[in-house]
Amino acid sequence: MTLLDAGVVHVRIADDGPGCSAARLQEIQAALDQLRNIENHGIGLNSVHIRLVNSYGNAYGVRRVVGTRGFRVDLHLPRLTGTGDQSA
Repeated sequence: MTLLDAGVVHVRIADDGPGCSAARLQEIQAALDQLRNIENHGIGLNSVHIRLVNSYGNAYGVRRVVGTRGFRVDLHLPRLTGTGDQSA
């Protein structure tokens, strides 16, 4: 986890599993970019992304998915103050 500019928290989630094809990665990323359902995804990635965007705006959510060897997801989240408000 890393704090980026303007109070954005970067979280990277990764595993060393089989990953998926480059075509499948493109399909997943395109679906996330367009805020549409990922067909046959079998994971909650789409749901997490849509909830983050709807809650905090387009600057947040799943930023990148990679993984032809293993799988990695980069998330951008707002840094929150103790009161639950976004910090500037």
